[in-house]
Amino acid sequence: MLIEIINNILSSNGYVQVQAPIFLEGFQTFLYAPYESEKEEYFVTIEALDQSMDAHLFLLQEGAESIFGKIRNTAQVDRAFEKNSTLIICCENNSIERELTLKIEEDNYNFKKNIITYTKGEITAFAPIITESLNITNKLISDIINSESGNDFRAFKEQTKNRNNHYSLALKIMMKLPFITYIPKKKDLRDLESDIEKGLSTYQLPIYHTLLKIPPELNDSELEQFITNTWEMSL
Repeated sequence: MLIEIINNILSSNGYVQVQAPIFLEGFQTFLYAPYESEKEEYFVTIEALDQSMDAHLFLLQEGAESIFGKIRNTAQVDRAFEKNSTLIICCENNSIERELTLKIEEDNYNFKKNIITYTKGEITAFAPIITESLNITNKLISDIINSESGNDFRAFKEQTKNRNNHYSLALKIMMKLPFITYIPKKKDLRDLESDIEKGLSTYQLPIYHTLLKIPPELNDSELEQFITNTWEMSL
């Protein structure tokens, strides 16, 4: 179930599971509180045992308020919970219509609400990642997004692949969990220079190397003269 993956991510990124009386029949429900001082937001993860429209409609109409009230009245949370708590709802893709998804996420009563939809194919594809890495950190998710030097993202965007596997699920998770931030892949300076040189013609390459030798202390007129001389020498 997706909720197991989301719980792993919360535990691996600054949150701790709190035991609280938040039982809701027909649902798996967990409360996570921040254990790092700079974090203030609480998260409740929930997934219906019976993935259906009726279950998700009940959550909107009654379930979310019931859970919110139970947690608010316990000593397990502080005053920040009332204004800074998010309900993460895990939904199988074919069990909820887009209209209901929008209604739930736009509902400002009690929790902020984010829905993460999933397919069985995505869950199956993500399982080996959990087995291998154990902890699903922010860095791990960014590494998935950056995989194959960005080619995986291009394939996803162009809809040629990665639409129903671990990659598509990682993107959904990154978009719906506010504490997950994208970390761009850093390129080594040598790699950048190599990429630039590969894009230059045999005519442009010596000019490029000459320009790299420009003394940084030149003023504007000296710099202009240097470039002009370099250009004339190349003709």
